[in-house]
Amino acid sequence: MTNLLPHQEFHEPNTSAVTAVYQVLRRQPWDQWARKTLAVMKRLLLLALLLTSLSALPASAQARTYDVLTADVPFQFDIGARAFHPGHYQFIFAGTNLLVLRDARQHNVASLVTRSVETGEPAPATRLVFSTGKKHAQLAEIHIAASSQALEILGEELAVQPAATFAPLWFDNNFTFSFSGFNSSRQKE
Repeated sequence: MTNLLPHQEFHEPNTSAVTAVYQVLRRQPWDQWARKTLAVMKRLLLLALLLTSLSALPASAQARTYDVLTADVPFQFDIGARAFHPGHYQFIFAGTNLLVLRDARQHNVASLVTRSVETGEPAPATRLVFSTGKKHAQLAEIHIAASSQALEILGEELAVQPAATFAPLWFDNNFTFSFSGFNSSRQKE
């Protein structure tokens, strides 16, 4: 057998196989494979990041249920130093010894501090107990049906009360100024 082609050209054995391998290597199949693998890895990484962030949400973001007492109060009443107009109110039991008062427009208008008081016998129905005072009725207690304890309203929680107003800023001849107890003075030279 000879290594010559019909026109006397030199021919290496397995030339077609070498050419085929060269053409495959020229197409760079590992580059396409690397691109596909990179795209899949990016998707998996984003999915893992999403799942990690969703599982790291605080427990407070999960839905909670609260007991709610709804009442229509036909007269003006006070809680602590604040007066409330007649209307539809919801008392939301937000925690131990803590009630949130919500008005008819679904706005939280007050946070109330309470304490449990033993009544001796279960109340036949849920009711609000007001004490009559000087001008308006004062919300005193909330009796809950089938419970031998009532919630005595102690007052409004301080964190929800409106900000206090400060004394105005004033000056005198010595350039002394005072702002609600803060004193600083500069003498004229």
